[in-house]
Amino acid sequence: MFERYIEAMQKTGDYMLAWQFQKEQMKARLLDDAEIDRIAERVLQRISIRIEAEAIEQLRDLLNSLGQ
Repeated sequence: MFERYIEAMQKTGDYMLAWQFQKEQMKARLLDDAEIDRIAERVLQRISIRIEAEAIEQLRDLLNSLGQ
């Protein structure tokens, strides 16, 4: 797709086509960044859950050792 835009811009010198391409590229980049942010958030949530689970296990073990 990129190559088609470049070829068309070179043949026609169409600045609107160049502007449209830049707009689409920026939109795609924003969407990619948003997707990366969503993935990062999911990863952080999973890490948090794992850390909480480990903390609960350690607390349980500590309480069990106090009860003995």
